[in-house]
Amino acid sequence: MVLKNHKHELCNDIFVIDANFETPLGSQTMIKITEKQIKTNRLNLRHFSREDLETHSAIMGDNQIARWFPKGDSYTRKELEKSLNNILSHWMEYGFGLWAITKKENDQIIGRCGLNYILESSEVELDFIISRNYWNHGYATEASEAVIYYGFKILYLDRIIALSKPENIASRRVIEKIGMKYIGNVQYWNVPCVKYEMPRTDYTRHSLI
Repeated sequence: MVLKNHKHELCNDIFVIDANFETPLGSQTMIKITEKQIKTNRLNLRHFSREDLETHSAIMGDNQIARWFPKGDSYTRKELEKSLNNILSHWMEYGFGLWAITKKENDQIIGRCGLNYILESSEVELDFIISRNYWNHGYATEASEAVIYYGFKILYLDRIIALSKPENIASRRVIEKIGMKYIGNVQYWNVPCVKYEMPRTDYTRHSLI
């Protein structure tokens, strides 16, 4: 469990782990973790900055993406500014959070992926979004696998959950592909959701090289 006001600290020096692990599909995914980045085969996951507002807004302003979030509709500029501020403040308060996903060949943001602390239930949730232009390339799965690895191997979390609207089949497919187990139908923020979870004790297929 992650407690409020408990911040996970990496060391002051650059924190680097080179690892690989087998995905549930049997393919090999390489991962390199530093204090501010996670690198996989095709992706860089880096911290957001305030300069990312325009790109973040373009992704979250897409109704085909926003409809899967609690509001159920695209977000206003003011709401998106607040959203980005919340991402930045979450890192400051808890020492982990959401990463901006970029492709290795450039720094163009194609989505986000990371871990959210849910204050109301004291749970840590996997969160991922991919821009519609980059759907169906496996990027959500690749980023999510790296973030789950980070949550268990670096943060030593006891459990990570994932939530989805029941009809969001693509999201549920990613969650199931990375090995999370369906728990049941629940409500969060007054929104019907399906809930998945993975305890650290079940996270046995990943190992450092």
